[in-house]
Amino acid sequence: MLLAFPIVLYADTRTVTKMTFGGHVTVTTEYVQGDKRRMEFSGVGRPGISIGGEKRARYQLDVLTHTYVEYPYAPPGARIVSTHESGKTIDVYFETVDTGERREFFGKTARHLILRQRTVAEPGACGQSQVFEKDGWYLPQDDPNSRRGYFAFLSGGIVGSPICRDKYVSHGSLPAGLAVLETSRGMTREVLEFSEAPLDPGLFDVPSGYRKVQSLPSPQMTWSERLLWEWEKFLSWFSLGV
Repeated sequence: MLLAFPIVLYADTRTVTKMTFGGHVTVTTEYVQGDKRRMEFSGVGRPGISIGGEKRARYQLDVLTHTYVEYPYAPPGARIVSTHESGKTIDVYFETVDTGERREFFGKTARHLILRQRTVAEPGACGQSQVFEKDGWYLPQDDPNSRRGYFAFLSGGIVGSPICRDKYVSHGSLPAGLAVLETSRGMTREVLEFSEAPLDPGLFDVPSGYRKVQSLPSPQMTWSERLLWEWEKFLSWFSLGV
């Protein structure tokens, strides 16, 4: 007897994205090959590289000093960041409004959507009841962040500090799609380049000439620069599946 199982194959992708907030700009280049990710940062703070993926160790590289830090793979259920469980619940409601407008990006047709996330926090929760909204253009292209129905917000502020965690209950989900132009809460995210050409597997290894260290230097930045830099770091952790 012959059994057939569906296999989903994802093309290699290279995406160059510009993020603007408070007059500051960062440019991120993301490479994806299967479950492997590589993200390169420049513009705010020190230029850096993150390499990792699902079921793989994660590496944070400092381009200026040619040093790197290794974070071992953490199995499901393990936590790398310090957290505190509140024991409270936040209900998350998703809404999608299709404006009906269409526009061409990179040879594909994008939809103009308004995405809303409404959170209702139980008294005593770390998070707050509020509404998040994104206005953007989205391609019918698989995107790890949208696939998880993701609107990011943290109870506890800057990434790296202890994070207070609530229990989240989702009602609905966001549509999958690659955001090619998106604005939310004063931050604009724009995809400058997008390619599905095959990638060199060596991109997902630590380059030769880099030295392993215990920690990387922290740059001196203004508050808005720090917020954008920490946001980029959080997105890299999220995308790399750590």
